[in-house]
Amino acid sequence: MELIKVSGNTYIFPGSTTIGVYLEDNEATVIDTGIDENNIKKIFNYLKDKGISINSVINTHCHADHIGGNAFLQKKGVKNFYSSEIESFFIKNTEFLPGYMFGSNPPTFMQNKFLMAEKTKNVNIKIPNIFNIIDLSGHSWQMIGILTKDDVLFCADSFYSEDIVLKHPMLFHIDTENFLKKMDEILYMENYKKIISHGGVVNNIERTININKNAIENIINKILDSLPNYLDLIYSSLSTDFKFNSSWEFYLNIVPFKSILSYLEKNGKIKFSIKEGKIYLDKI
Repeated sequence: MELIKVSGNTYIFPGSTTIGVYLEDNEATVIDTGIDENNIKKIFNYLKDKGISINSVINTHCHADHIGGNAFLQKKGVKNFYSSEIESFFIKNTEFLPGYMFGSNPPTFMQNKFLMAEKTKNVNIKIPNIFNIIDLSGHSWQMIGILTKDDVLFCADSFYSEDIVLKHPMLFHIDTENFLKKMDEILYMENYKKIISHGGVVNNIERTININKNAIENIINKILDSLPNYLDLIYSSLSTDFKFNSSWEFYLNIVPFKSILSYLEKNGKIKFSIKEGKIYLDKI
């Protein structure tokens, strides 16, 4: 394998989740670790063969596909793990991620590597000052972007590649307003090369972000066009349209669905009520 040089000391290793590597003085800082040990093990061995040790890991947020390789690196002696304060709680207590999606103690079908990684010990919230930290909350509670000295911005999951949007149009996020806002902020950071976790180097950022925003707008329109209606029937229709084929996908995707409902209610577009023992939605 070979790391792909982006600029200066900043590299990436492509995969289902792009892993960042920043090299300095024969030491590496890794940005996210993927969904399991497969790719991070390759990176660890590649760097070791070149006499480079992994000194630290920065997790942009707590989702399993970004922290799944942490446990392997811990076993290899890496001690320095960093994240933002809120995300660090979930990285150390990974059962809470599928737990909040389900709304209670998660059932066994949600305790899989896609939703619940192995716990990481001793996550530090004081991130080394060799990087600039960008607030990218919206996809997750306190997700961060990492800006290296080489003017490369790791955007995490603040938006997705065109292929991902086409395949998974219910874009995961927990705060629709912030999710859209951060896309606009990134769009106007013109001096930086941008890396997204699911897509790698972004070549046409305006097109890519517009595709993401259009996907959200499409869901909004589907919801509004279906009103008045029961919440569960609206989501059932979306589940059928977007082909959620497993029980854990159902609970995963209901999170962005409910985020959009909150966004519409906050902006005076819809109202909630109880009808026949069910949540009922109508336009205002």
